Amino acid sequence: MIDTLHIYLPNPTHQEYSRIGSRLDHAQIQQDLNAQFPPSVLGQLGNLKVKANPSKVSVKGSLSKFHLGDNLQRLTRKGTEEALEHLSEKLSLPLVLSYISRIDIGATMVMQHQPQEYFAVLGEAPRLDRTTFNGPHGPTVYHRNNQRTFISYDKRAEAMKKKQTIVPVLRGQNLLRLELKLTQRVPRQLGRERIQAGDLFEEEIWVSLLKNWYKQYRSIRKTPSLRFKENLTMTNSKDLVHQLAGLGLQQIGGEQAIVDLLKAERDCGRLDRQQFHRMRSKIMELVSSSPLAIGTEEGRDLIDELDSKAKRVISSYR
Repeated sequence: MIDTLHIYLPNPTHQEYSRIGSRLDHAQIQQDLNAQFPPSVLGQLGNLKVKANPSKVSVKGSLSKFHLGDNLQRLTRKGTEEALEHLSEKLSLPLVLSYISRIDIGATMVMQHQPQEYFAVLGEAPRLDRTTFNGPHGPTVYHRNNQRTFISYDKRAEAMKKKQTIVPVLRGQNLLRLELKLTQRVPRQLGRERIQAGDLFEEEIWVSLLKNWYKQYRSIRKTPSLRFKENLTMTNSKDLVHQLAGLGLQQIGGEQAIVDLLKAERDCGRLDRQQFHRMRSKIMELVSSSPLAIGTEEGRDLIDELDSKAKRVISSYR
């Protein structure tokens, strides 16, 4: 589950700091322009970026790629312990005592359909801003705020674009990646005052990471493509308004399409935050409560498969 990890070890000994450079690939010295601080040593250890100075050593990158060669495979709790022991040995540093400033928890799921089909049913989430970015390996859906980001993307397309080797069992499969990035105040998000790399070996912390990933997934509103009943006996004006609003929503492209339009109006200043939230809530209310809206069978199947695969991810945490 663990992918990218940012850790830092404060106050290394003089001996630990002085030998860092000899253990890195392409090590170089970086001197502060005003020379008020000691120089830093920068370099790589495989795919990991390492920076060291007398007050701190930081390591950033995918722990999964460092240990397994890719992040398609699942880095288990035991594998995480082995990876950090290996990294500590390579750098001759007690990295189990390092502090975590960022951690990514991800799962690559084999799906029945192309990942893009599932993106369409991933709607809004409370306290997170949903955006879609069309990158070099296809669309990516972001749900984020200033502390965390939940990302959904086509993992096979990314691996092919980066010319990464795909293990035989996953070749030719539809690979959907769901990844939670805790980027700020990591201890607080995990209910701790502080968290060190060695804490990741604890079952309690591991379960907490999985629960955070699953909770964030569950918070995303799943919106199947809708069709609206064409023939409805309208007995009052409320039915008429629902019918007309539903048909208009369908014409625009569904719930997410109209929410994206509202976001564009908000971002350019034509709607304030309160207006945007009220209007978004009204759209969601219309879709949820309208007797005219019927989720298509295809949309429900996509959501059911997503829910099933996500639940399977957290069913085993050893």
